[in-house]
Amino acid sequence: MCIHFLTVNIGFAVTFYLTSLDHDRFYTIYEFGHLDISFSLAQLPVFINLKNLNILLLVCHVFWKFCKKSQMPDIIQQRRRLSVQLLI
Repeated sequence: MCIHFLTVNIGFAVTFYLTSLDHDRFYTIYEFGHLDISFSLAQLPVFINLKNLNILLLVCHVFWKFCKKSQMPDIIQQRRRLSVQLLI
């Protein structure tokens, strides 16, 4: 069980979040990175630039700094709740 974990939303953009289970059923989500994805291989050189590389370095840094195994897995397990199940 981790105290903090990395959440990613992927489409034609990638957004990175640090999610934390702070209290019972209460998640705090911090957005800390956003990348726009190229639509074609022709635009790929535009995607690879210093700004995007810095964002990817930030993502790596946040992951290695915050996404660690909890020293209190029992407390984290007590705070967790199942997601809502939608019936379609």
